[in-house]
Amino acid sequence: MPRMLVEMSRRVWPAAGAHTVPFPWSPACAVLTALAEARTALSLALESRAWNALLVTGWEGAFRDEFDEAYARLCAAAGDLVERAGRRAEAVVDAADDANREQARENDRVAGLAGAGARVGTG
Repeated sequence: MPRMLVEMSRRVWPAAGAHTVPFPWSPACAVLTALAEARTALSLALESRAWNALLVTGWEGAFRDEFDEAYARLCAAAGDLVERAGRRAEAVVDAADDANREQARENDRVAGLAGAGARVGTG
């Protein structure tokens, strides 16, 4: 059973006096959970269907050909969805990382302003 290959980074909170960089943290976590669950469900379905397909070895004829074609399409579509879910999850995590980097820059900016004010006042 595949796991989601990405994990949400811990949020960087705004420092005192810093502006909050907007990012939908709770919805992003919910999206990652939903994508992981969908990916798991699809992967389990593919695994179980692979075993079921092995049971029809003696089946021949036009209906078997139709089954094989439909089964191949189903597996390809499900496999594509599993991959797309992983890419979507990575995009959410990348956006969270971008928000964290921006928040860290904002925190550093505010800390730099506070440090500059302290240096001016001590001279």
